[in-house]
Amino acid sequence: MYLALKHLHMTLALLSIVLLLWRLGVQFARPYQPLGKVWKVVPHINDTLLLLAGLVLLGHVWQWQAPNWLWAKLALLPVYIVLGALALRQRRGLCKVAVSGLAIACFAGMFALARLKPF
Repeated sequence: MYLALKHLHMTLALLSIVLLLWRLGVQFARPYQPLGKVWKVVPHINDTLLLLAGLVLLGHVWQWQAPNWLWAKLALLPVYIVLGALALRQRRGLCKVAVSGLAIACFAGMFALARLKPF
């Protein structure tokens, strides 16, 4: 059960960043053409499932006391989601690029924490 949940979580995380990058790319390429409703709803569902899968995984390791890297990763997830949402709401320009970069950096931080488990 644990491995299946872990792989689901990793798949949802990959899908989350792919959806964010795709939507940002479309917005940079066609800034005045709105995205379809599906592309606004699906990422919210995915990110909610990602958070739930992370919390369920936390419940599985809770019995062994969750390590600090996991808490840091869970703290970065809502920051990533909020920054991604802000980036998608910004108009084309330096602010959009900066907020997009911060969202991507949060994702990269979560990925690094998951792979390296530094503390």
